Amino acid sequence: MADELIPLEAPFQGRVRSEADLKGAPGNDGRAVELQKSATHVQWRYVGDFEWIDLIPLAEIAGSDGVDGTNGTDGTNGNDGEEVALQATTTHIQWRLGDGVWQDLVALADLKGDAGNDGSDGREIELTKSATHIQWRYVGETTWLDLVALSALEGAAGNDGIDGNDGPAIELQTSATHIQWRVMGDAAWIDLIALSELKGDPGQDAVLPANNVTGTGITHIAAVTEYPATEVNGTLYVLLPEVPA
Repeated sequence: MADELIPLEAPFQGRVRSEADLKGAPGNDGRAVELQKSATHVQWRYVGDFEWIDLIPLAEIAGSDGVDGTNGTDGTNGNDGEEVALQATTTHIQWRLGDGVWQDLVALADLKGDAGNDGSDGREIELTKSATHIQWRYVGETTWLDLVALSALEGAAGNDGIDGNDGPAIELQTSATHIQWRVMGDAAWIDLIALSELKGDPGQDAVLPANNVTGTGITHIAAVTEYPATEVNGTLYVLLPEVPA
């Protein structure tokens, strides 16, 4: 080593030269090297070479685990960050801090994919209402499918409304063809219903038996389905046929 003395077995003879006399001519510069760490080793290679060469295992460099240090003092709480707001314009999604300036985040065009091919036309459907549901089916099919219960469409009962004002009085009359009405005080009569719609089918003719008159001097006519046990003088009894139940 440089600091060790080398013993001489024989007396040294000769001239001791200076350090400068012992130095040779400068050598050429060595090639530059690179270092890296793999999962297991520190490695090296000459700059420009492709292959890395293991220099020393990481396990030989790693020392034993040190003693855990004491916990540091908690830092002071930072200031609250400004609220981030988002909005969409006609061309971009934008953001800003607090009341700052809106900045473009991403173009809406970048979020839109290529247009797909046109799909086939959907089948036509029919709708109906059962006693409990709104139902649907494809045109041509026979089975109706429940879509939504009618009870689900009913809202809660509302509060009673305020009583309205009394309506105006009305008048009724019969013309030659109609029952008519009008608000009292108006000049025009309005047809309500035709008399022909109130007229039923003709009834059956009454049957008059030969002995339907007793006594002399007819003062009353009575329609009966059978003759009374005691007849009243002056009464004409008209025997009616019995109506089937």
